[in-house]
Amino acid sequence: MPPIVTVWAVAVNTLCEGWSIGTVTEDETDHADVYPIRTAAEQELADLIRDRLTQFIEDADSYGDIEAALDCGYEVIEAAMRDDGTVLIDGEEKGMAPPSIRLALTKPSSH
Repeated sequence: MPPIVTVWAVAVNTLCEGWSIGTVTEDETDHADVYPIRTAAEQELADLIRDRLTQFIEDADSYGDIEAALDCGYEVIEAAMRDDGTVLIDGEEKGMAPPSIRLALTKPSSH
């Protein structure tokens, strides 16, 4: 079995697809949007909520009320990345991690 590294994703749990994570474009290719540390994924989620709140402030009718603006449906979840870059959530393949994340998580530590 190939080595597996923990990564973090901002995802929504959908009825038809299960966990669905966003994508990021790197080298003109779409990849699974994953983060090497939980804090980075939490910051991404905070940015998403901030954008929703900004829209709510600019147009209160955009979400109806503050609770709807805050409830984006996304959450930070733990995922796994195989050494080939495949991202797994609950054992199900969800795409490939970007090359930059693969490189950051597979290069040897310098201590």
